[in-house]
Amino acid sequence: MYYVEMLAARNRLLWFSSIVVLIGLVAIVTVRQAHAVNVDVEGSVGVPFGVMLLGASWFTCIMSTLLGATLARDYLHLPYIWTRPIARGRIAFEYILVDCVTILIAFGILVGVAAAVLSVVPRLYLESGQQTLWPALLRAISVPLMWYGLIEVASSWRGKRAQSFAGLSWAVFWALIILDALNFPGPAGAVIVALNLFNPMAYLPQQHSSNFTVGVTGAPAFPLSFNEQTLLAYFIFFASCIVAIYAWKRMEV
Repeated sequence: MYYVEMLAARNRLLWFSSIVVLIGLVAIVTVRQAHAVNVDVEGSVGVPFGVMLLGASWFTCIMSTLLGATLARDYLHLPYIWTRPIARGRIAFEYILVDCVTILIAFGILVGVAAAVLSVVPRLYLESGQQTLWPALLRAISVPLMWYGLIEVASSWRGKRAQSFAGLSWAVFWALIILDALNFPGPAGAVIVALNLFNPMAYLPQQHSSNFTVGVTGAPAFPLSFNEQTLLAYFIFFASCIVAIYAWKRMEV
């Protein structure tokens, strides 16, 4: 059954990749033309490696929402799907695995296009800075995966209306970020900080101090290091997928 999801993921990836490459080409042409006009501009501008990963992680979340609600997508065909002599958990696992691989490919395409643009555009170059590669890379990948897992756990048991969760996730996560930035005092602020523990936007890769708190404002309720935040993001992703698979199987009862 994973082949059906592979076809759907391939089509979405094709459209996504085409748009990303097109935007990259437009950026190259636009900047080169601007450089040809402003010939007197001197000096080079370095783009930190972390900023490139930040952008790639952010836009990969679009692919996460395009692929989200996978288990609920075939809601009307579940009686047929479940007649196959295959374990329910295996079917759901294969669906999720295909989606996760697609998300990783989309992330790689974004990083490749961004690096290509920086290598071609005059006076721009990629600088590594003091940020180590692997912690930043693992964090950047965790954000779209965590986003995908939360959509799955919210939609796997909802049936035909589950597709709306993918779009609503943007509104919910943005609302939590804005509320967190307002820095409400007392219990209300603590609740918002706690909710942002499950907000992928709060985990976007940045250079943090060793005692940074999950969330935009860094409220002191949940002090976590950068690596601890990354581990928490992956834990939420894996736990969400496990719960989503269980909830999907329970729909047969």
